[in-house]
Amino acid sequence: MAFPKLDKISKLIANLPDLPNYGSAGMSAAELKQYWDAPPEELRKFINSLIDALNKPSAASNIGAAQIEELTGSTVQELLVALKSYSKGLSLKLDGHTADNSKHITDEERARWNASSGIGDGTTPIGAATKEELRQVDNKIGPLANLTTNDKSNVVNAINEVKLTATPTTKKYAGNLDDLISNGSYTCDSSNTTSLPFSDSRSERPWLVQVIADKDTTGAKQIASQAISGDEIYHRTRTISGSWFPWQKVVDSRLIISGDVVPEGKVTASPGTLYLRTSGGSTTTTLYIKTNGTGNTGWTAK
Repeated sequence: MAFPKLDKISKLIANLPDLPNYGSAGMSAAELKQYWDAPPEELRKFINSLIDALNKPSAASNIGAAQIEELTGSTVQELLVALKSYSKGLSLKLDGHTADNSKHITDEERARWNASSGIGDGTTPIGAATKEELRQVDNKIGPLANLTTNDKSNVVNAINEVKLTATPTTKKYAGNLDDLISNGSYTCDSSNTTSLPFSDSRSERPWLVQVIADKDTTGAKQIASQAISGDEIYHRTRTISGSWFPWQKVVDSRLIISGDVVPEGKVTASPGTLYLRTSGGSTTTTLYIKTNGTGNTGWTAK
């Protein structure tokens, strides 16, 4: 059974409209966050399923391998089995050679050959040295002790460990955000980055910036949010001429409500909420702002 493949990401940021939260049919802040989280969550599930597949005892049968001289097999498992059989065959031959003294070369010839080949100490029989070396590599591919992973028991476990500690895709950025028009996710802070949505006097305040760029027109969209304080989201667009529109804060749709009554004493909301009176007209007030309090009073007509 072959390992699974991730052919495509179901929800791409590039598929969002330029103003995803615009109008009555636009996305709320929660929906937009959920959409952003969907691609990495989908990738996480795929990688976990791949790791589960690699952890199975049968995984080695699905890992391809180049042909090795005198060994038959096209997968890691097949080559391991062939190597084991080959090493056992050599071991039997060496055992037979050691038992039959009539086939030995003279001590002088053995010492001369050993000295020139670098095997043994010049006096140890050739068969004894090579047999021990074969036993050390029996059922292994290369010297596993040289791996830099914590798990050195087998190749599959070492590969899984490397996958779990792989470098994240988020990149660090420092400089002017006006120059950042390459697709990707970035982290930066106010101490070394300019053109952020607003200046923060506190140094090293981290920001998360997502860039969606069109390589054919040089247009781009930047979406930014502070990583520590608050959950406000800002966005801006770069025109094909190279200029940027000002940063705009993504408005929470819960702060804009409507109805056909005067809200004072009747509508409960938080300060900063806008109320659109649908029964208003040319001689009556149609816009109210909640300026204080958390109950149904504190509305100011505009």
